[in-house]
Amino acid sequence: MSAIHKIDVPYGETDADFVEIEMLDDFRMHLQHVRRVSIRLWIAVCVYLMAAIVHKQLDLPGTLHRTLQLLSSTRLRKCLCMRST
Repeated sequence: MSAIHKIDVPYGETDADFVEIEMLDDFRMHLQHVRRVSIRLWIAVCVYLMAAIVHKQLDLPGTLHRTLQLLSSTRLRKCLCMRST
């Protein structure tokens, strides 16, 4: 959904001003989306690195992939248990 700001254009000017404003709003919405995605990406990278550090420091058995799966399933189970009560 595009956010369009309509303004009164003084007489004698073209409709290109409306197009320019619409393009700026679309660009702003696109930029906000890119920022949200980049924030989520950085959070995912940080969580992965923290899990890798903990896995290495505690010398946990198995692979890092297994540890991440255990953390993920534990979180999911906790959410499901909270919903059922």
